[in-house]
Amino acid sequence: MEKHERFLNKEEIPSEAKIRRALGKDVLPHWSALFEYLQQAYMIKPDLIYGGKNYGWMFKFRKSSKTLCVIFPEKESFTVVIVFGKSDLDNLRADYDQLTKMTQNVINDTHQYHDGKWVRYTIPLHGNINQVKIMLKAKRMPKVNLD
Repeated sequence: MEKHERFLNKEEIPSEAKIRRALGKDVLPHWSALFEYLQQAYMIKPDLIYGGKNYGWMFKFRKSSKTLCVIFPEKESFTVVIVFGKSDLDNLRADYDQLTKMTQNVINDTHQYHDGKWVRYTIPLHGNINQVKIMLKAKRMPKVNLD
């Protein structure tokens, strides 16, 4: 696997061990901390699903039919995708000063579709999971405050 490469083979469901090896020792603590946070704060367990030949295997965090975020494991990184509707973007503006300039740039540079923005935030390239937590809070408040 090359850096940032995803698990694209539909026929091979990636094991936890294989994902952990691909993430690497520097990124794994961030991955584990984000998964723990999502499961405790939002009380959501992820579903491992195949998103197609261009996206590969991903972990979808959703409650009922509403998706909070999707996380793609990659070589030496992972990407969190959060779809912000108009009201979510309005909520995010309230916490904009808590976001780093880099995170603000990622959000601002994301194309605006009629239904919102599909923000792709890569760890460690763009920053850290604290930035992801701020963005997630704009989408949906956690059930349990862990901060």
